[in-house]
Amino acid sequence: MKIFRTKHKTKSSKSEHQEQRSVIDWGWIAANQWPQYSIVIERKINGVCVEAKTLPIVAIPNGGKRDKRGATILRAEGLRRGFPDLIIPVPVGDYIGLAIEMKKRDGVPSDVKPHQRTWLDFMELQGWKSVACFGSDQAIEQITNYLNNVQC
Repeated sequence: MKIFRTKHKTKSSKSEHQEQRSVIDWGWIAANQWPQYSIVIERKINGVCVEAKTLPIVAIPNGGKRDKRGATILRAEGLRRGFPDLIIPVPVGDYIGLAIEMKKRDGVPSDVKPHQRTWLDFMELQGWKSVACFGSDQAIEQITNYLNNVQC
């Protein structure tokens, strides 16, 4: 598992949620760059369902605020504390997929908690490329390198 330190010194006003959403939005735009890895799915645009091509970047809803009952239901359904925020279930090179733990752009390596590191290390042992990224720019760079099979 690699943790990429942020290159940015200024404070970011974007939350981790906003950074992650930027990655998902980029996936819709970047799909044509890697047609062999893209998927056509239904997407709602201005209230209308349309089919659209995207990169298969999947978010795992393990963060956020929820009431005790909702948390209990999700845990019973398999939600696991610390599981990476984003996965790309596409084999490239020696890996079977890419797992990303998202952090705010102005975060620090200690923001990656032990239970998150445990999952990233476990996934790495199972053949996934596993990274912690600080901000959408780093995540997009890691996805781009991964899909282009660039070793870093």
